[in-house]
Amino acid sequence: MSENIPIEVQMDIVRRLCVKSVAQCRTVCKIWRSRINSMHFTKRFGVRMNSAFSYILVCERSYKGNAFYVDENFSLTPVELNISFSGLTPLGWSHGVRGFSFGPIVRYFMCLLWNPTVHKSVGAYVPYYTLGQEYEKRLLGFGVRPHNLDPIILKIAFPFDPKKPWSVKLFTLSSRVWRSLGNEYLLPHTFRIKKASQANIGRHIYWCGYEKFVGNDASLYKSYGNIQGDEHCVFCIWVLSIHGGTITSFTNLLTIPSPIAVKLIGFHDNIDPIIEVPSQEGFSASLFLYRMLTGGFQSLGIEGDAGSFFIRPFSQSIVLQSHADMTKYCEELVYPGLVDTKLNLGCH
Repeated sequence: MSENIPIEVQMDIVRRLCVKSVAQCRTVCKIWRSRINSMHFTKRFGVRMNSAFSYILVCERSYKGNAFYVDENFSLTPVELNISFSGLTPLGWSHGVRGFSFGPIVRYFMCLLWNPTVHKSVGAYVPYYTLGQEYEKRLLGFGVRPHNLDPIILKIAFPFDPKKPWSVKLFTLSSRVWRSLGNEYLLPHTFRIKKASQANIGRHIYWCGYEKFVGNDASLYKSYGNIQGDEHCVFCIWVLSIHGGTITSFTNLLTIPSPIAVKLIGFHDNIDPIIEVPSQEGFSASLFLYRMLTGGFQSLGIEGDAGSFFIRPFSQSIVLQSHADMTKYCEELVYPGLVDTKLNLGCH
């Protein structure tokens, strides 16, 4: 591009290109590479929906991880993988980036971030200073801040004794360090979070939770809802209305008696539920679409291991594009007895 054109104008042109072209532009010169690698450029490039594919689906088949692009007809196209999904547990999907936890010894030993659009993955070791911390109850949270597209990881830990306080640590990819959150930002120590319930909405991460109380006789009990049936399960969908980060309503969308327990994994066109239905033996499962208009189930012809499906609307961003692929941060924070447990970031 002509040197007479201001660099700001040049970058404004580059940011309108597709992801592949932006990657090629990073090799033009040092100035372009520096500008394109900046968080400012990443933010201006934004998050874009893909016209060819509606969703990205991750599942296991015979205990081997697979990822697929899914079009509007639910046809599958394999994703070109630069990581192995062995031992990875899904956390969430935000702004084109997928978060996983990893850990064969300590369950949440590392958080792995993967952007299939730029074919890059980055890992951050979760701080454990003693093996005794393995006996905490903990979970990892993942999201991307919408105002600057900076990925964040939360380590939330609380002891089994509900009288003791929470401990929450925050990692941002821009800082590459963990810091502790002050007590003024934490929930009361009696609250607990359901690990597999994370949902990213706007600039918030939501979880299902309950409060754990101690009775006068020192017994423990939980306070939360539960639906039971004598001869069948009841599949329910409830809808939260959220305004300004506040839940304003909680209404029932759907209630269906079911002979087996099924799992909601997403929505098609924000209307029809996508449901995982386990087989009779319980080891495998199939995906079905429940048509709200007709009240009927439609098989999608997609099968995999039970409990392994994760589907989200597919969006593209260049988050992680400035990081070297398979980079691992914060290894120095891991307890020495665990650091030899290596994460296989190679392909299958």
